[in-house]
Amino acid sequence: MFISSAYSLPYPLAALYEYQSIMGRACQNDSKRLAIMRERSNLGSLGRSPASDSYGKLEKSYRSRCQLFDSTNLRASGLSH
Repeated sequence: MFISSAYSLPYPLAALYEYQSIMGRACQNDSKRLAIMRERSNLGSLGRSPASDSYGKLEKSYRSRCQLFDSTNLRASGLSH
């Protein structure tokens, strides 16, 4: 069995931890991006803005991809490293 130098774990488990780490960071970035977009839309004019389509798409993508990578869920599952 091969041991990962990055995590000192067997490779299948190390790959899972790396995937979790990457997805967690990507989801954090998307969450920040959504917050900035919400803030900017509140500062702008009322009504439909051209960015609302991209916001809706990003929010839908975020919800479908990131529900399992919320930091609370990761700690509860024992996957946070």
